[in-house]
Amino acid sequence: MTAILEVSDLTMRFGGLTALDSLSFKVNDHETVGLIGPNGAGKTTAFNVISGVLAPTSGTVHYRGSAITGLPTHRIVRHGVVRTFQSTSVFAKASVLDNIVCGGFVNWETGFVSNLFNGAKTRATQAAARDRAMELIRLAGIEELAHSAAGELSYGHQKRLGLLVALAASPSLLLLDEPAAGLNAEESEELAEFIRSVKQQLQIAVLLVEHHIEMITSLCDRLIVLEYGRKIADGPVAEVRQDPRVVDAYLGVDDDDDA
Repeated sequence: MTAILEVSDLTMRFGGLTALDSLSFKVNDHETVGLIGPNGAGKTTAFNVISGVLAPTSGTVHYRGSAITGLPTHRIVRHGVVRTFQSTSVFAKASVLDNIVCGGFVNWETGFVSNLFNGAKTRATQAAARDRAMELIRLAGIEELAHSAAGELSYGHQKRLGLLVALAASPSLLLLDEPAAGLNAEESEELAEFIRSVKQQLQIAVLLVEHHIEMITSLCDRLIVLEYGRKIADGPVAEVRQDPRVVDAYLGVDDDDDA
């Protein structure tokens, strides 16, 4: 399989605290990988570095062979790496359709003058963005909600909308940070099925941080386990779940949000 994301010797220090300690791993094309570990293991820090929120103390991140280490988030998105966050991040008063259109804005290539005067290129780009948004709405099976205000949606539908907003940027690697946070068991199962369907239909890779073990093991091809910023396991789900180090470090402990 072809690796699209390569994290090499990634170290992140905050004063005297080492949040990531020489972390290395890969994500292959079309693969779903779970990044798990106990509270404070460094999962969110890893996501922050990969997505450009933080620049690492040392180490590199490559995407499809290109170095993206320390690039600003919008440039990393243009490379094809898009990240969601634990909390829902939608414009409550805007429609579902308009929220998704806004998600693709980072890839618009119209110039300032065309945007200022609503030129032909701008109008064509806007039309294509709305068409793309409607495709994603149909993919999610929520056509009846297209023109509803995002703030009127149930929390579960807002979570799904957050994924659609991320997908509007046309990623080939989607970083999902606790997508099921705040959802009940039934909503989590429905979201997992949606993620599975999206991955298959759009042929993208997924790197997933999630504390719902049942959800993450049902979705993932492979698990990477962190403890105190270090990788302690990396392999197929069944193999990793039987690893004594993983059982001791994590699987017997409830995992809350990562620092």
